[in-house]
Amino acid sequence: MISDWGGKKNKTAGILGNKNYQAGWEQYSDLMIKLEEKYNRPVQYYAVNRNLYKISNKLNTQRGGGGCSYYIYEWVKVYYPNYKS
Repeated sequence: MISDWGGKKNKTAGILGNKNYQAGWEQYSDLMIKLEEKYNRPVQYYAVNRNLYKISNKLNTQRGGGGCSYYIYEWVKVYYPNYKS
């Protein structure tokens, strides 16, 4: 399972010709496809937590990028509160 603030939609964002194509997402889409091929199963995504999305989007705007990382950090705090890095 993967948690990503864009959810499943981001999986195809780097595929040229896709309706939600965005330049710069090619490596992300390639990684997801390669993971599916390697393990012969589809990548599954956790549902996007709207509150965590708002927090990470605010940090992304304030700091000029890094939204996905901010989302993951906030997600871990909520779902794995005892986790220590």
